[in-house]
Amino acid sequence: MYRSSDYSNIGRDFIEKVLEHCVSYKRAVGFFSSTSLIYTSHGLLNIADHYKGGDPLIRFIVSPKLTKEDEMAIRAGIRSRNRVIENAMLRDFSEPENEFGKERLNILCHLISSGAMEIKVAVTMFEENDIGMYHEKIGIMEDEDYNKIAFSGSLNESANAFANNFESITVFKSWEETRPYLDEIEKDFDLLWTNLTDRVLVIDFPEAVKQRLFQYKRETFNRNIEEDERKWERQSKSELPSIKGGDAPQFYDYQKEAITNWMRNRGRGIFDMATGTGKTFTAYGAMVALLERTKYHLATVIVCPYQHLVDQWIEDAERFKISNMIVGYSDPKYKDYMTRLKQAIQNYNDGIINFFYFITTNASYKTDKVQEALKKINGNALLVADEAHNLGSVGMVDCLLPNFNFRLALSATVDRFRDEEGTKQIYDYFGQKCIEYPLEKAIDEGKLTKYYYYPIIVYLTQEERLQYLELTKKLAKLIRKDKNGKQVMSEGAQQIAIQRSHIIAGAENKLYQLKAEMRRHINDYYMLVYCGTSVMAKGTDDEKKQIDAVSSMLGNDLKIRCAKYTSEENAEERRELKRRFQTGDDLQALVAIKCLDEGVNIPNIRKAFILASSTNPREYIQRRGRVLRLAEGKGDAEIYDFVCLPLDATELQESDKETRKSFKALINNELKRIEEFGKHAINNSESDTCAEKIREDYDMYDFETGQSVIYSEEE
Repeated sequence: MYRSSDYSNIGRDFIEKVLEHCVSYKRAVGFFSSTSLIYTSHGLLNIADHYKGGDPLIRFIVSPKLTKEDEMAIRAGIRSRNRVIENAMLRDFSEPENEFGKERLNILCHLISSGAMEIKVAVTMFEENDIGMYHEKIGIMEDEDYNKIAFSGSLNESANAFANNFESITVFKSWEETRPYLDEIEKDFDLLWTNLTDRVLVIDFPEAVKQRLFQYKRETFNRNIEEDERKWERQSKSELPSIKGGDAPQFYDYQKEAITNWMRNRGRGIFDMATGTGKTFTAYGAMVALLERTKYHLATVIVCPYQHLVDQWIEDAERFKISNMIVGYSDPKYKDYMTRLKQAIQNYNDGIINFFYFITTNASYKTDKVQEALKKINGNALLVADEAHNLGSVGMVDCLLPNFNFRLALSATVDRFRDEEGTKQIYDYFGQKCIEYPLEKAIDEGKLTKYYYYPIIVYLTQEERLQYLELTKKLAKLIRKDKNGKQVMSEGAQQIAIQRSHIIAGAENKLYQLKAEMRRHINDYYMLVYCGTSVMAKGTDDEKKQIDAVSSMLGNDLKIRCAKYTSEENAEERRELKRRFQTGDDLQALVAIKCLDEGVNIPNIRKAFILASSTNPREYIQRRGRVLRLAEGKGDAEIYDFVCLPLDATELQESDKETRKSFKALINNELKRIEEFGKHAINNSESDTCAEKIREDYDMYDFETGQSVIYSEEE
């Protein structure tokens, strides 16, 4: 008998070592799962080398984990037996935890497609519509000299069984007096395989599950997976970075967890961390840890959506003693970046230099010249994507290069809004989340400030309501359905949706309400007013961009010292504005637009007045995050959210059905934001009361939340 102990591991010290000398392997592994498949690949390549065609040398029998609901569905005739089995197996097919797991599934795909391996499925069967789980665990191994070993016991083929569980098996050998027991075990397996065992049904591996497995098949496979994984595990004993020539950085526990998990995941994954919790700092920690792991042989490329984020990464690099970055975007001072990049890649490939850093914008990264240069990198290469959700767009997905063997995605909202395919592309390329550190946890643990939330109700003017309804009618005519029945918008429809969203963002009454609110804050500092890109009083003599109207009102009417903070200001001007704002005795307010959505770090912001919001949760969640960063002397933050309703509730109830439908969809969108902002606020009862009153006044209780895209706002 073999038993797990502190000094032995059955999977590693028995199963794997015996398989190295085998030419065939028969195994009933118990419950099916993706992890059970992953760990069946141990040692199987050696057996496959002996395969010359014909019957498979590697035969596995698995059983699905059936729930009571599954069994009842079969008995009641609701679903067919085979469909229930298939669904149960798909249910237990989860994404591998790391790249090693994906590679092991790739190996299995090659074994199956070559014919060397076959998998069947077993369930216990009492009557036609009464099945259960088959959970026998046996194995038979044979070498070239026809010596055989059989075993039975508690050992599954899984990560826990191989590494963590305390397992035991009884072993029988053909050259000892236990031969009869071995023969009996092999006979039982062969009867199973040919579906001749009483009360057990054995069927072929379901095609849908096979297709799911074969999503991991690549053109080639790594024969050295065992050695590579053990080497990586040994090196993972000390994951956290130090810095040459400097003191080790101090990381919070959640940042250490992110770095550790990423390193253990073979340098691939996603940091899903709330805005303001230090994604950039944590990413630099991961970069330095990987640099040390690769013995300072690493090409690193950092991609950011905007130029101001590139500048911020450069500033933060100093803390990690990283210098001489090659900076590449459309600024005259970086005009020679392509020459420097090509030379660095050539020197890296030739072994003249061991590492270099290239940081660029999404726009520059996807250009043909940059793509062609980066494709030529040989050896270790790391791609870091800041605000990685942007890389799931149609124009960016094709630019995710396969020669980067290390990959790190950063985002507070990695899932793309209404874009399942783009989201899938991000996960497929970068891997799974190494950490999920949401806003509520960050606030509870004191890594972000607490905040008060104040929704301020604003109504559309009559003219704005008419414009909104007219655009909604136009939009309805341009909506089409794809082959899956999903509603999609043409480019023309998207433009109309944007026009309509500008009506909400630039509602005229927001300016008047803002002025009334700001009178109470005339002497305050550290304020942010967030505007949209909309134009107010469009088509009249008073036409003006919202940001200009707000700046004029604050500065001229209320004498509040303010400045615009937009993409029109260059990097030096923005740095100067941040400096003046953070002194607390110069600029009182920044009036900003979209450039504050992603990544800009101005932690002193204490009061935010949000005039413009789309229905995309990513955008308004990021805007909230700007206000919650920690800063010296900063107390609780305050968020003033200008909620746009179409008209008085009584007037809406008197409107026609189509008008009510259109405007109720708008109200529902605003309610979602109130609920999201309010649920983590100190004064959440106030926002709950506000939301409940809107629901009651506008009779929103029976509103269908799964509305058409016609009734959604796009900014």
